[in-house]
Amino acid sequence: SGTADYGLMQLNQSNLTALQAAFGDIDLMDPYQNIEAGIYWYAGIKAQGHGSIEKDLMVYNMGSRGAERKWSQGIYSTDYSRGVLEVMICVLVGSV
Repeated sequence: SGTADYGLMQLNQSNLTALQAAFGDIDLMDPYQNIEAGIYWYAGIKAQGHGSIEKDLMVYNMGSRGAERKWSQGIYSTDYSRGVLEVMICVLVGSV
């Protein structure tokens, strides 16, 4: 992408050092490694206790600072977070 995001999980290049500390040499374009790293990254966000899936997804999508700017404006979900939740619900009820 134009913002240095790679693979299925759209992991940002700026997170590579932290991911390498956790996984060693990692190829963000390898789909298996990318998904594993993305799940790891999201779990770290979830552990921070933002209080809702929507807020966690906002941090995943726009980083902590970007999400905090939105929260300070009273925005607690985005098209991205709503879209991910919509897909999750469809998968859970079997309509995808």
